Amino acid sequence: MKKLTAFGELMMRLSPPGKELLYRAPSLRVTFGGAEANVAVLNALFGDDVEFVTALPENDWGRTAAAELAACGVGTGKILFTEGRMGVYFTETGSNMRPSKVLYDRDGSAFACLKKDSIDWKKALTDCDWFHVTGITPALTEALCAQSLCAADHCRAAGVRVSFDVNYRSKLWRWGRTAEEVIPMFLSRADVVFAGVDDHRRCLGYAQDEKKNKLPYAEQFVEMCDKMFDAYPGISYIASGLRRSENADRNAWGGILCVRGDAKPYMSKMYEISDIVDRIGVGDCFAGALIYALRHNMGAQESVDFAAAASALKYTHYGDFMQADLDSVQALLRGGDGGRVCR
Repeated sequence: MKKLTAFGELMMRLSPPGKELLYRAPSLRVTFGGAEANVAVLNALFGDDVEFVTALPENDWGRTAAAELAACGVGTGKILFTEGRMGVYFTETGSNMRPSKVLYDRDGSAFACLKKDSIDWKKALTDCDWFHVTGITPALTEALCAQSLCAADHCRAAGVRVSFDVNYRSKLWRWGRTAEEVIPMFLSRADVVFAGVDDHRRCLGYAQDEKKNKLPYAEQFVEMCDKMFDAYPGISYIASGLRRSENADRNAWGGILCVRGDAKPYMSKMYEISDIVDRIGVGDCFAGALIYALRHNMGAQESVDFAAAASALKYTHYGDFMQADLDSVQALLRGGDGGRVCR
């Protein structure tokens, strides 16, 4: 099997310990993460050959961030070390009725300062059979949008499969074009898409229908997929995590997958998650695990079951990166250990 290559920004994550308030905390915990990097780490953890393409500052923070990726088994040979700063984001873990919060500080980062011609995609995608990017990267700057499109075009010409996670972030689209203008350009180049019904409404220009909004989510999702399959003939799979939030400490989690040509969607079981450790990165984990399943030729039902189980486990540990290994996911799929001590 060839490489999975992902393109995006690796950021420093700063979080107060436990569930303390960000502006009241006496200390902050340092980790690293980012949507595309989270996908890369999961697939490397599960044993695949993975490369991450990004830019990091030529300083101790940049080298430490790259070392974190390498320690997870991700290839770092295509990372550019340039001038600029480390992109940062702050998180505050919610509790009960108080929601979690995220604050970005990434303007002027080494990644955000990449130019349209900074990356030679022919070299960066050498020996690659799958390319992953999200809507976060083209949202940051016009140059990064152009870089992402260039990479996707190269992949399409070379027969490399492309996965695209819409990952709509309204606060990031500030460079002149809207998500509604840009996202369709990526959907037209993608084989596998991760998108929820809200993404469909907020950044693809589809009108709200109050009557249809009251339908069960699965029915809304299937209708969305039917429209996307019609509009974008290159898409073969559309998937989304299913989250029902009771409060910041309790979620129900699962997944849904639509396959072009199949009459019905494929849905996983729903996992009841209580005492959440960290919900950030769960959606990325779902995307990464589904990519792993499809690359390993799992069937549609097996793929969505695998992705849901892996991402349910992500709720149970801190940080962006997946830490549960392949054996742990497979054990959960077999019925798990019910939280008992494994001896």
